[in-house]
Amino acid sequence: MEGKYSEFVSKYKVIGFDMDHTFVRYRLDPFIKHIYDCMVNYLVNDKGYPRDGFNLDYWNHEIHYIINGLVVDIETGHVLKADEDRVITHGYHGKSPIDQSKLEALYGLPAKIPDLIANPDLRDRFKIEMTFFGCCNALIYSQIIDVKERNNEDQDFRALYKDMRYALESSYTIKNDEDHEKSLYFRDIVNNPQEYLHDTSEIGKWIEKLKTQNYRFFLVTNSQITTTQRLMTYTYGEKWMDLFDFTIVNSRKPGFFKDATNVLRQVSDENHDGIPSDKIETGGIYREGSFDHVLKYYAECHNLQKNDILFAGDHYLTDTYAASAFGGVDTVTIVEEMMTHLGLEIDVPNASDIWGSHFYSDKEKTKKTFWFKFLQENSTYIIPILEYLGGDERFDSLEVDIQSL
Repeated sequence: MEGKYSEFVSKYKVIGFDMDHTFVRYRLDPFIKHIYDCMVNYLVNDKGYPRDGFNLDYWNHEIHYIINGLVVDIETGHVLKADEDRVITHGYHGKSPIDQSKLEALYGLPAKIPDLIANPDLRDRFKIEMTFFGCCNALIYSQIIDVKERNNEDQDFRALYKDMRYALESSYTIKNDEDHEKSLYFRDIVNNPQEYLHDTSEIGKWIEKLKTQNYRFFLVTNSQITTTQRLMTYTYGEKWMDLFDFTIVNSRKPGFFKDATNVLRQVSDENHDGIPSDKIETGGIYREGSFDHVLKYYAECHNLQKNDILFAGDHYLTDTYAASAFGGVDTVTIVEEMMTHLGLEIDVPNASDIWGSHFYSDKEKTKKTFWFKFLQENSTYIIPILEYLGGDERFDSLEVDIQSL
């Protein structure tokens, strides 16, 4: 795998990786359906919602509702999409489009979402839906609203959003190994990884080759240790940890990049809670901690500094923005929507009949979406998948500038 890393990765000596949707890549068709089914199950069984209020038909309306980059106003129940100037280009309440005059009455002339980067406190009302793990959130929230309106029930849009978040968090929250078998989401993912994961084993070979050229690598993931071990073992084999100088699980990004006071804990197969440690050691697996621990390790053990480090992840805020703004390192963002945009894969939600493109607000491509512009301003590099660096032949014939689309 010769790859394209010589174009820009060669200027760094260390590359850090997120795991989910970066080092481990999901088959999004079954992945999205699985998440949707898990969330609906919790809403029906725990919250008493009628099952006939929910439907995910890939050949009908609902699938077109799923796209990253939406903003949910939980005071009004509106789901919004904005352009690079924060002007609202699309708005829905349930399945119904919102009239432009109503948008302007609520959000000004022109109707705009607030600056959620400069004013993070406003995210208490305006929720950002920006990850494939939460790609069904806006759809399910809108379906909950439709259920309530159809039954002429009083609506507290904050409370309804809380119900949706309960379903999401119930799907993902695990505290110990036994919870993997109790969790509808994790039980299927870890027991049937072949159904949900792409074969990215060639990335491991690429890493091994680069290690012979004195590159160094580390893994930082918000996933639990058991999830990390099972998914990485399936994809990269029993010795997957040898690919990295160290691994950090339960990292709690973005706080990992912001709060130097977070306690670092070394974990083991016998002790997943971990014991406090004041530094990272080669070959170790840790939980929590901070990016300062990473910088200290590379400075003391390898005489390397911030400008030697590149961090790769898929989340615009917790990976790209946090690593850049708070960690002070260059970043590469994995944007899988580019695979559909470039015509290489068809199962990545990039454009829909409802919301338009993830990248542009108009068909003529004269206006970028807010989040695409944000990404271009805050990420050093943008690539579709990690295999782009590692030599995936599908990219060789492309005559498009990946960085500019």
